[in-house]
Parts: sequence; C-alpha cells; structure tokens
Amino acid sequence: MKNKNFLGSLKNACRGLLQAAKTERNFKVDIFCACLAFLLGIILGFSYLEMGILTVTIFIVLVCELINTAVERTVDLVTEEFRPLAKAAKDIAAGAVLLSSVMSIIVAVLLFLRKSVILKLFSFFNF
Repeated sequence: MKNKNFLGSLKNACRGLLQAAKTERNFKVDIFCACLAFLLGIILGFSYLEMGILTVTIFIVLVCELINTAVERTVDLVTEEFRPLAKAAKDIAAGAVLLSSVMSIIVAVLLFLRKSVILKLFSFFNF
C-alpha cells in the first residue's frame, strides 16, 4: 500500500484529486468558484499580492474539503451504524470546511468590493 518512490506517491495524490473531482459535488462547486475568482482577479487587475492571497485562500478551502471527504469515507469504512463518535468526527471535519468557507467569503469581500475594484468592474462592462 505504501509507495516506495516519489512518482508513485504523486500518481496516487493525483488519482485522489481526480476521484474527489468526479464524485464530490461540493468539491466541484469549490473548483468552479475558484476558477471564477481567479478569472475575476485577472480581469480586475489584481496585484501579485492580491492574487497570492486569493490563491492561498482558495487552496485552504480545497484542502479542507479533501480532508472532510477523507474523514467521511474513513468513518463510513469503519462503521455503517450510527455512532456518536463517528458523527462527531464527520461534524468536526465539516466544521473545518465551514470555517474555511467563511474565511474565503471574508477575503473575497475585502478583495473584490474595494471602491477601485468596483469602478474597474463597471468600466469593464461599460456601465
């Protein structure tokens, strides 16, 4: 089960990302929102620092979503019946996703809703 080389580990990691992208609705939504945020950042002429902040924020949400999925699947593998500790593990992992999502909304508001950004957006669409 354990990889003996870096390329094997990298291959399995990519396989995990593809699995999540194929099977997890919330991960698909997160990827869509990330692409939209990147596109808007480019259109609005974000600085390197702003794009860096946006990138880190997006990756934190995606990592939390992947960890949540791994916890859910592991718990489901261990037990199919209701157990309070299993529920707590799933709820705590979901809480991490919630916190990272709230953080990403706060960062998005701070980055996208500045007066200069709103003016650029209006000028881009010729309002």
